[in-house]
Amino acid sequence: YPHDYVQGKFDASLFAGKVKSCAYAGNDKIIVLSDKLYLYDTQSGAVLAETEPPLEFFEVYAFEGGYLLTGFSSNGATACFYNENLSLTKEIITMDLLKEDFVTMESGIAISSDGKKLALAGMNVLYVYDLENENIERLLVHGDRFADNSMEIVTFNSVTFLCENTQIAYCGQGRSISDTADDEFFSICGTVAVNGDHLNIAKPSDYVIDTNDIQNRVNRIFMPQEISEPGDFGKNTASLIWLDSKTGQENQFAFSSGDEGCEGVYSSEQGTYAATAVLGESLIIRIYEVSSGSLIHKEEIENPDKTYFYRIPQIYLFDNSKTALVLPGGGIQELETLVATFTFEE
Repeated sequence: YPHDYVQGKFDASLFAGKVKSCAYAGNDKIIVLSDKLYLYDTQSGAVLAETEPPLEFFEVYAFEGGYLLTGFSSNGATACFYNENLSLTKEIITMDLLKEDFVTMESGIAISSDGKKLALAGMNVLYVYDLENENIERLLVHGDRFADNSMEIVTFNSVTFLCENTQIAYCGQGRSISDTADDEFFSICGTVAVNGDHLNIAKPSDYVIDTNDIQNRVNRIFMPQEISEPGDFGKNTASLIWLDSKTGQENQFAFSSGDEGCEGVYSSEQGTYAATAVLGESLIIRIYEVSSGSLIHKEEIENPDKTYFYRIPQIYLFDNSKTALVLPGGGIQELETLVATFTFEE
């Protein structure tokens, strides 16, 4: 693969039907969802493979030798495994594995980077599934407690692997177990070793994690804040929590303005960069270098049809080529998807 990266390309005419969304696929490649599912190289501008989409809405995770697509079918939460040529190799219906438990979110399924294990966030139990031995184990259950800060787990929502696949990070709901506490539930996140040891539970102060938007990247895991209503800036801390994938260390940095974080938070595939979107008469995009929290680029996208700015856009950041791909209108059925690309530098 070339070491000299050029600005990323995106030719929407190569894809049948309306471009709805994309997902990172490694080395400046993306998976594009339109009427079909495409593997596309943004450096060469070529379609490398295509297939029929297995699900209408899904998350994509790259691992050694292939891709995992997670989403919901008529059978509930489903994991579809593809090789590097987008050929379906395996399909797992999680209800068949979990029996009386069930996964509630696309982000409730994660795969280790070596493709050997799945982590599954059941409603009441956190599981690890060995894909080679087809063996499933319970790691945590509803009611497990962490005495150091007097908390217990109520439900699980999202999971991902950490520390070279030796730990699993999870998000969900918890409550206090102190004698004076009320029965209020609150957002929690924590870690546990894949053998069930070293349980940790934490409650992010005044920061409610959006468990529908956990962004699992190669080197970092991003946990954008949940905003209860559009424009509800009172609960917006205008900041972003992220974990180091290798160490599990939690970090947080502040955005440059108080209205960021409500209308889209995005991260690059490697996790080097993060971006925010602010909607109005136009779309304002700000890009940050994550380690320092420094604002490195600001871009405005305009269009005479203001309908494009009524809904949060899709934004993808490519670490190697330092190219941003923006798709306003991808989630609005009656509009053609706009395509905008630009470069950013530190």
